[in-house]
Amino acid sequence: MAYADALRAATATMETAATLIEGLVTDFARAAGTSLINTTTTSSSGVDYTSASVSITAAANDRVLIIARNGVSNSNSGNIVTFDVYEDATRLDPGGRFYCARASVDGFDSILEQTHYRTPSAGAHTYKIKWYTNANTAYSYGFELIALAFQQV
Repeated sequence: MAYADALRAATATMETAATLIEGLVTDFARAAGTSLINTTTTSSSGVDYTSASVSITAAANDRVLIIARNGVSNSNSGNIVTFDVYEDATRLDPGGRFYCARASVDGFDSILEQTHYRTPSAGAHTYKIKWYTNANTAYSYGFELIALAFQQV
């Protein structure tokens, strides 16, 4: 609780808080894009989402927060668009599937988001988004993928 105790001290300043927070984050990576892309992949294993990949290095016992979001639509109403987040070759289970099922070709119809909090093994890890549709064409006009490694205190 040294971090919290230092912040509670009457002499704590914003500089002190920034220094403490800086010491907590051990690695950070972010990828984002705003180009209209599409896929017709219907395999539930998905296809890599263009440029949606980040790599970080976690120390032993680090906690990693992964936030993934994208704007999606499908060319036909009633067909779905969904995505998965992978840590290296392992799909991270969000506890259910989130999907868009409305018709539009602009990639803006729905915002899908997943958040994962992990304790991976020490070493380098790659996080990426794979996406797919059940029929027709899926569109996306933007994504953001963030991975933050935190020191366990």
